[in-house]
Formats: sequence, structure tokens, C-alpha cells
Amino acid sequence: MYTNLPTLILPSQDPYRERIPEPAPADLAVRVRALRRARRDARTRASRVTRVLLAPAAPLR
Repeated sequence: MYTNLPTLILPSQDPYRERIPEPAPADLAVRVRALRRARRDARTRASRVTRVLLAPAAPLR
């Protein structure tokens, strides 16, 4: 009687769903260090730009 109804498959049960492999802890640590370095470098650049912009202008001759 109910043989023609489609079967509900949840995304977690779909065998054809592409799986994204989780990074290994070592890879994750490398990425975290790179992101922290990039953030630190960006802060350093921003502070240097601010310092230059706030510095008194050299007198014109």
C-alpha cells in the first residue's frame, strides 16, 4: 500500500554526500600560527601608519 513513497534520507545518512576531511592537529596548528602571524603583522602595519599620520608635519622651507 505504501511501497511507492520516497524514503527520507537525512544529510548525515546520505552515502553520496561529499565528506570534508577534518584537518590533522598538526595542520591545524600550522594554520593557526599563520593566521596569528598575519593578524600581528596587520596590527603592526596599522600602528605604523597611524604613527606616521599623527606625527607632526615637517616644516616647509
